[in-house]
Amino acid sequence: MDHTERMERKARIASLIKKLREESGMSRKEFAKVYGMPVRTLEEWEVGRRNPPEYVVRMLAYIVRLQATGAVEPYNLVILEDVDEDADADDDEED
Repeated sequence: MDHTERMERKARIASLIKKLREESGMSRKEFAKVYGMPVRTLEEWEVGRRNPPEYVVRMLAYIVRLQATGAVEPYNLVILEDVDEDADADDDEED
């Protein structure tokens, strides 16, 4: 792959990530929080300064589009914190 092809690929990936976020209706900050990534990373992906691994792009595309159908709720890492707190509370009750 020559330099031009690499640059075109980076631009396509950047465009796809931005399109996915826009389809979700979320701001960069909201999208980054929901999907558990730094806002700066998302910004760099969207402008093509960095590229995510291909599997990340495929997973984001799948999840964002699945959520758009209403089949699943937006995944949010804060939910995991709630689960951890619930597990801690259950442990305390057993003691």
